[in-house]
Amino acid sequence: TSGGSTVYLAQTDIVVSIDPATKEVAMLSIPRDFYINIPGYGMGKLDEAFAHGYSLGPGGFAGAVALSRLTIFQDFGIPINYYAWVGLDGFIKVIDTVGGVDVDVLHPITDDTYPDDVGNKTSDIYAYKRLYISPGPQHLSGGDALEYVRSRHADLVGDFGRSARQQQVLSALKTKLANPDVIGKLSQIASDLDGYVKTDMQLPDILKLMNFARGLDPN
Repeated sequence: TSGGSTVYLAQTDIVVSIDPATKEVAMLSIPRDFYINIPGYGMGKLDEAFAHGYSLGPGGFAGAVALSRLTIFQDFGIPINYYAWVGLDGFIKVIDTVGGVDVDVLHPITDDTYPDDVGNKTSDIYAYKRLYISPGPQHLSGGDALEYVRSRHADLVGDFGRSARQQQVLSALKTKLANPDVIGKLSQIASDLDGYVKTDMQLPDILKLMNFARGLDPN
């Protein structure tokens, strides 16, 4: 929040490249702190492109997505055909809706200044809490998974380690979504996630991508 107005920063930007011909999928995490040129605003961090687009231009969520897209295309030469946005509460909801994910925690996660802003019933939305996640195979609930991918102060390689954790959980989520039991509940899942996930893909696009994903080599 700045000057009485709310500013929304993009916590994570991941470009997913899908090649239906070779059946390859690649994920490219672009660090949120990359200092780059934001069209119409000059130099700034990538996460600020979302904030600038939200508060100015066409404004609102559409403006935030539009400027983020334009920034990535201008600075990295990557055209974005579709977007999908998930908020913090939505991330928890997605993971919980599919019954959690199985992840091999790469190393101990110890964070003394983890933001305590999700489900916090106190008046201090800027509070912190101490976070510890032990290494090894874990079944993570939505809340646990969010802590695992969001912690910024617990990795020897900084934000690059955080990006690796995020991609690891997305891969685990893909595996869970390919489960026949989950596929049979897609309509219920879509209803549960209404308002928590935003995308410009239409339902036929999503169904085609899901069928494509089921046949992918998990590696």
